Parts: sequence; structure tokens; C-alpha cells
Amino acid sequence: MRKKIVSISIVGWFLLIGISAANVSGIQIGNTEMNRTNEYGLADIHAQVNPISEITLEDDAFHETFNKFHAETWYFDAVFQNGYSMATIVTIAQKGNTGSVLTGLYIYKDTELIIRPRTFYDIDKVSYSTEVLDMEVEDETIMKADIDSSGDWHYYVYEAFDRVSFELDFESITPGWKTDITGGWWLVNPRLEVSGYIIVDGERMDVHGEGYHDHNWFYANTPLMQKGWHFGNIAGDKIGLTWANVMQNDDGQETIAVINRANTEPYQIDPENVDVEVIEYMTNNGKTIPKKFTITAKDSRVDIQLSIDTLNLNYVSLPSLSYWRFHLKIYGTIVCDSVTQEINNVGIAELMKFSRIDDVSSISKERDNPQRPDLHNGLRLGIKNMLNKIIQKMNSPLLKAVILNNIF
Repeated sequence: MRKKIVSISIVGWFLLIGISAANVSGIQIGNTEMNRTNEYGLADIHAQVNPISEITLEDDAFHETFNKFHAETWYFDAVFQNGYSMATIVTIAQKGNTGSVLTGLYIYKDTELIIRPRTFYDIDKVSYSTEVLDMEVEDETIMKADIDSSGDWHYYVYEAFDRVSFELDFESITPGWKTDITGGWWLVNPRLEVSGYIIVDGERMDVHGEGYHDHNWFYANTPLMQKGWHFGNIAGDKIGLTWANVMQNDDGQETIAVINRANTEPYQIDPENVDVEVIEYMTNNGKTIPKKFTITAKDSRVDIQLSIDTLNLNYVSLPSLSYWRFHLKIYGTIVCDSVTQEINNVGIAELMKFSRIDDVSSISKERDNPQRPDLHNGLRLGIKNMLNKIIQKMNSPLLKAVILNNIF
């Protein structure tokens, strides 16, 4: 079923929660003891994540909501054989007949960001299916998915901006999977063979390489439950590893570590058996973040020994969010069921954290003032204040009514 819906723009809500979302990366995926844990918002207490399960075409389609605003992101990245790499994101914020769409593209040359266009649309410019990924913007297809006779997934991704356009075919190498996370869920197609072309300033470049796709879904109140997400994907010819961490407000975390192999059911590693040790830190945009780290895991089926160095990164600042995309040099070994995979390649990872309301000095002062009524919920008050600031800059009373009435 394909349909069009008419709405007003809710760009301010996008700025609150929607850059990628669980399209995020990080450093800690196990019960790692780190002396500087609190400084980075990474907890050393974690909960068993929900188990992974198989995916269907409908899982990767758009999921409408009618009671609350929700956000969905479709994320693709690729490392090409010619030294270029890319990431592209489509994010939809929607409730009933209201919503907005953000498309974005990042092109890198030798890990350096060279172009990053982004475009906002009202959702009345978008048509979509709720049964299979099949989406158009202004009557032009931007994403489609299907499964061929061999059972392989194909994603066809097309986008055009002022200086750059591309058409890419992502074909699955390993099975995909999905899992619930706090406040939403995460679908992953971890290893994809990518081919197609990119045109930059009129120059066409044919490309081929290794890709990754995920699809995330969460409600507008997710920042009330989470501090942020981390994720990374490591590809090998025979074996790959996807790892992720969801940081919760109670200082717990949901940890995901999954072995991916062609024609083989993915293997989810118990988080208790996965450890990360940060070797070196760095400062970027006023934040201290990991620079070098190791990932190790060992159980009856798996032995992982990986060293990871940051080659380059780019930072994106939005209201209430801090977000980094890393290019990493990854080397070491992954052993699963007596099969050994040597790793010596470049990968992409991401780190995203919500700003913490408790750190806003004005909110803390209001909490300490007994003359002010109804301040027992400082977190809710802080988010309302941030939204008001965004709305004031956009000079839209209608936007204010939509956001505050529907989220709160």
C-alpha cells in the first residue's frame, strides 16, 4: 500500500532527536571497567539485550503512528575500493498527517569529508509503502528494497542534491537481523556488496565496495529514557562483527555484539563475554572521546582480538545532540567456530549522545527554588525549554503547538 500524507513541517522536533539515531557508534560494548566512565557517559553496568531475530521486507518499510510522534531513520554507508567512502541518511518524523523528512549525504575522500548536503521536506512531498521499503520524494524514488530468487536482499538508493547525486545497489552478503532496544528497535543488514555511481560537480565516478544498512524506529520521548547510542560494523571476507551499545538513563546499558557470516545464521555473543579497553583518548569540539581501543570477546564459539585506531572523524552539532562519525583502522582476528578471519581494513563507526538536561544550570537553579511550583520533573521542564528556544528561532507559533501538544 502506497500513500501520500499532508502535513506541516516539524523541523524543530527533528533537531531534538533525529540525526541518525541508533545509527550511532562507540567504544564500550561489554562489561568494561573504565576509570573515566562517568566523564563519557558510558556505564559499566549493563543489561542483557533482547535477542535478535530474522527480518522481513515489511520490517524495513515505513511504520506509521497516529498517537505520538515517532522517528525512523534509514542509514546506508559504504567504503569503496578507490579511496572514497560515503554515508547517507533518510529520517522521517511523523504522527498521523503531520511530519517532516530529512535527507543527508556525506562523501569522503581518503577519510576526509569533502561534501555533505542535507535537505528538508514537508511530508506531503513524500509517498511510501508500509509493506516494503519503497519511498519517493517529489515523485522521485529515493529508496527501494526487494529479495531476489536466491534470497538475497537488494537495496536501490538514489538521491540528488545541488552538487552531488548517486545511484547505488546494495546486495546482501550475510543475513540481516533485528532487535528491540530501549524506546524502539534496530534492524541491521550488516554486510552488503555495493556498486553504482556517484556524480560530484558533473564528474561521474563508478564505485564498488562493501556497505552496511540499518533502520531505526523510536518515539519522541526516547531522550527521556536514554543517554545515547553507540555502534560500529567490522567487515571481513568470511566473518564480520556488528557491535552496539544503548546507554540508559539509569546508568545501565543494552549491549549488542553479533557475528555475521554468509549463508549462516548470525551469532549473538553474550555481552558478559565482550570487553573493550580504551587505550587513548582525544578531545574534539570540547568533548573527550576515545581515540584508540581494543575489542576482545571469548566464549565456546568465538575468540575476538581487535585493535582499532581513529583515522579521521567529523562532528555534527545539533540542539540537544552531540554526534561523531569515525573512520577507523581496524586490525586483528575474529575466530568463530574454528574459522579464522584476519582483519586489516578501514571501517565506519558513529557516536551520538543526547545532551543531559540535568547539566543545564538554569534548570538546576529552578529546582532549588522552593517558590517555583511544579518543578519536580526537571527533565520534562528542560526539554520543554529547549523546544521553546528552537521554536522561537523559527518564529512559528503553530510549530510550538504541534510539538508541545503532541509530545507532552
